[in-house]
Amino acid sequence: LVCDDAQSQSRTDGTILSMLATSAVASASGQLAAAYPGRLDSWTRDLVMLPGGDVIVYDRLAAGAPHRFDYLLHPGPEFQIEPGGLFRLSNTARVSVQSEPALSPQMLDGYYQSLPRRFVRYNSAAPADRQSFVLLCQWPLAKPTSLNTATTQPTGEESLPFIVAGPGRWSLDRRPGDSEL
Repeated sequence: LVCDDAQSQSRTDGTILSMLATSAVASASGQLAAAYPGRLDSWTRDLVMLPGGDVIVYDRLAAGAPHRFDYLLHPGPEFQIEPGGLFRLSNTARVSVQSEPALSPQMLDGYYQSLPRRFVRYNSAAPADRQSFVLLCQWPLAKPTSLNTATTQPTGEESLPFIVAGPGRWSLDRRPGDSEL
């Protein structure tokens, strides 16, 4: 969830811009600015699901005036925040949210329906008229896939493969054994 100046989102449908689904990869792109009517010029979200359990979500927000954009995650299972803002879910999935400038994660108490549930708020450094967020989630593999026959489980010692190349420029580090697309 992206939060704009601590305002609640409107319940509305976005617009699908494109979709692709093959046996190797699935992706979708959508326009979500209607969630904040009159506040955003654009909010594009790209979602890519890769073999091996990796999911990438890329949000790009633009407004006519500076806003404070924060990123909120409400994970289902128990979790802990680790150094660098990485957080680990009790099912061994790992999640990292990146932005430029860097975000500061904060664990807060909240509710899911009527049940108490903790969540993470990644606070932006300052208001801006443009903001990008990249979320990388690495889910543990339950079984081999056709493109990645190794069932390696994260050990917790390795970092997520983000490389911040500069404002608005990101890349993923390729590692030996990664799936080849």
